[in-house]
Amino acid sequence: MMMLTGSVGNTFHMDSLAFPTSGSLPGLPDARRHLDRIGPGAVDVLLTNPPFGSDISVTGPVLELFRTGPSQVEEPSVAFSWTREKDGTLRRGKPASSEVPEKLFV
Repeated sequence: MMMLTGSVGNTFHMDSLAFPTSGSLPGLPDARRHLDRIGPGAVDVLLTNPPFGSDISVTGPVLELFRTGPSQVEEPSVAFSWTREKDGTLRRGKPASSEVPEKLFV
């Protein structure tokens, strides 16, 4: 964005897995001011370069964000272990203690 336009535009330096409920990187205060335009469900295009393939696990409070919805009620998600039954249906297991960032990002 900066290379094409010469300005920072709507570019924020933050932990996208923790946004908007937590995080502490320098771009967070600016991003919160634009939450109506960049919040969940409001983004049309997202370009990113996450550290896919890195040996970085997501744990703790950030992983908890993927277990509950906006109402803070536990929902089926990738932050749990899953098994496939013989009939092909999926069964949710225990909460995962850690998860790879690319799985959560997608």
